[in-house]
Amino acid sequence: MTKDKKKIPDYYNLSDPIKLLPEIGEKREKKLNAIGIFTIKDLIYYPPRRYEDRKKLLPIKQIEPNKDCTLLLTVVSARTVYLNKGISQARVILKDDTGKIEAIFWGRGYLAKSTFIEGKKFFIFGKPEIYNHRLTISNPEYEEFVEEEENIHTNRIVPIYTLPEGISLRSFRRWIFETLQKVVISDPLSEEFLKERGLLTLPQAIQNLHFPPKIEDVEKSRKRLAYNEVVRIQKRWIKWKKTEFDGNACIHNTNGELLKKFRDSLTFKLTSAQEKAISEVLKDMSSPKRMFRLIQGDVGCGKTLVALHAVLSAVDSAYQVAVMAPTEVLAEQHYFNFSKMLANFPITISLLTSSIRNSKDVRKQISEGKTNIVIGTHALFQESTIFNKLGLVVIDEQHRFGVLQRQKLCLKGSYPDILYLSATPIPRTLALTVYGGMDITVIDELPPGRQPIKTYIIKKEKRENLYKFIIEQAHQGKATYWVCPSIEESEAREDLKPLLNIYSELSKGVFSSLRTDILHGKLSFNEKAEAINKFANGKTDVLFCTTVIEVGIDVPHATSLVIENAECFGLAQLHQLRGRVGRGPYQSYCFLLPHNLSPISAKRLKILCSTNDGFKISEQDLLLRGHGEIQGLKQSGESDLKFIDLSKDLQIIQQARDDVFSG
Repeated sequence: MTKDKKKIPDYYNLSDPIKLLPEIGEKREKKLNAIGIFTIKDLIYYPPRRYEDRKKLLPIKQIEPNKDCTLLLTVVSARTVYLNKGISQARVILKDDTGKIEAIFWGRGYLAKSTFIEGKKFFIFGKPEIYNHRLTISNPEYEEFVEEEENIHTNRIVPIYTLPEGISLRSFRRWIFETLQKVVISDPLSEEFLKERGLLTLPQAIQNLHFPPKIEDVEKSRKRLAYNEVVRIQKRWIKWKKTEFDGNACIHNTNGELLKKFRDSLTFKLTSAQEKAISEVLKDMSSPKRMFRLIQGDVGCGKTLVALHAVLSAVDSAYQVAVMAPTEVLAEQHYFNFSKMLANFPITISLLTSSIRNSKDVRKQISEGKTNIVIGTHALFQESTIFNKLGLVVIDEQHRFGVLQRQKLCLKGSYPDILYLSATPIPRTLALTVYGGMDITVIDELPPGRQPIKTYIIKKEKRENLYKFIIEQAHQGKATYWVCPSIEESEAREDLKPLLNIYSELSKGVFSSLRTDILHGKLSFNEKAEAINKFANGKTDVLFCTTVIEVGIDVPHATSLVIENAECFGLAQLHQLRGRVGRGPYQSYCFLLPHNLSPISAKRLKILCSTNDGFKISEQDLLLRGHGEIQGLKQSGESDLKFIDLSKDLQIIQQARDDVFSG
């Protein structure tokens, strides 16, 4: 019984499955699925990682050994040579008017009979070399010369793709080339509209993405496809916001007794940026429209205080509040801070994390409405956590949660208002792209009296001087964080300084006269709470810790931060860590201790030493790393962005947003 031959359609729709292509069987389909290609649209939108200009033809006499070149040659002879273990090779002699060269195709002896027929002409691309005094070229790219026929692999600008094992570049390139001849691509935008914005038509953009006539055409294609990506995201935001945020909102009392009492209890003046943020938040909460606001600001700018105004407004209105933090340490810190600041208020505050023992009792209090404010981690959005009357959700460091996690919490209750907080300053392009559906408040002012943190890179030979400085600081009543990237030794990263080793070595050695302690994520709730409280109350001089202290811990007398293996951290995370000091009136310091400093790591650390401005640092981080690694994209559910370049596409992003919102 013969297997049915696959029927090849005359044309393709974008939604057609990839298996309709003639050479795509089950195995190849799985490999393509693994890189996100399921449909014809996925295939033609799969971007090359780079391009090779193979247009310039050279005669053989101008060949430079070990340099790529494109040749147009005629087959003189071809033979198959059989080697050991059944391996064969095709050895082909080719010529032009200026000389001869031998092409060797390893493992493809069949080409001598099936392809390289005497007298035929071929484009050959590769890197020739001199072997045994003869000019040879191993496994070159080849393509038969046919009059008036467009080439795919040679004699043009050729796309190079990142592909899984088992999918050859030649095959993949040909699939795209042949698919583009048969696919139906319609453009929803008029030629006049595109001309006004200097954009290519969609068919042009897709064609030039893969097979550009000139290398400059690639950037024109990318810009059109980037525009489409921004439009898609913004439309998604509008649809989601219309579905989830129109009507049914909790209308809060923003002039209640608890909020007034809290305002009167403050012993310091809020910054103008904080007052502006509070005004915007309370205006949202008193509106019949559901609040959907992101407050972003640099470390230490006072976002928590702004959030407290929202929290008290909700409690004044007889609603419950959920405050979600990404780590147990931060959740615990919020719990302690809220409990301290609201100690004289008739408010019940509960902590709910996976570590607490009485979680069943806490959940019962929440469901019965006996808890006003619940502070916790992922435990808050579990099915077993049922709120009695949830009216406000505050999500701290929101970029650390996935979209579904955030939505699960936001869907609890009767359309609660949502307030996101971020201490990671976001470049304007990223904010407009990823958070385009939110109202954004920026707190760009620090409380008065804060001094810029002095940041230094400490070389190995200067460590002794650093030890002396830390001891002097301790004698003045000033404390130090000593941060390590890992808790224990790692076989995969032998260069990392483990926390347990550093703690043992320094606390028993050079810091033996000081009060030292240790803090990391594997400690129990009580152990972590005790370590933080001792440090905050001035009973610990040096706290050896991991990055669990990255956000939320506020100790005004902590003036020094030491970071081991500083080269292992990104700029944004280093800036976050640095924000643990400089929270009081004293001069504070950050000491970076790199161990293997590459050129890019050195550049990153020098940027940190040059500025305390988180927004400048975020822009530099974007330029250094590109948007692929920026957390906001991935956690927003937009990790599939392929064409937006956040370091230079502000104008495109703004234009696309304006076009969407204008109609």
